[in-house]
Amino acid sequence: MSITERRDGLLEAIAAHTPELGEPMRYFDYIYAVMGDSREENSYWAQQDYLLAATESVKVSEVETLINFAEDQGLLTSKSGNLALTFAGYAHLEVLRAASQDSHQAFVAMWFGAEVAEAYNQGIAPAVSDAGYKPMRIDRKRDFRCALTAVDGYSRLAG
Repeated sequence: MSITERRDGLLEAIAAHTPELGEPMRYFDYIYAVMGDSREENSYWAQQDYLLAATESVKVSEVETLINFAEDQGLLTSKSGNLALTFAGYAHLEVLRAASQDSHQAFVAMWFGAEVAEAYNQGIAPAVSDAGYKPMRIDRKRDFRCALTAVDGYSRLAG
């Protein structure tokens, strides 16, 4: 996942935890475990596991870096243990969401010889349809031309 995708994961996580516009997501820099007379740093934030997963981070310090990165870009604010999206952050998410249209088409990659037609027609296509998707075989797509040809038992590019 690229650094900008990780930043966007952070923004999505904050948006998911703050259903009201402008509502902050509470987090703590670190939570300390009291062990006898000493305090040991615990690797858990209040929302740490969720933020680590959303940003594919290994350490809390990576999430902190992404927070600083997004804050420097004006996409969020981080004050007193709270994360909140700015107008620019919400607008950025709207652009991302508009760009990633939901598709109900499933691309089936397989050999389309006669010997597997029954497997496709009786198994694969119905299963894809039952899952709520429309199976699409490239060999049945209009204007499809295969550039492969069989030579000595192997498929090779024609030409």
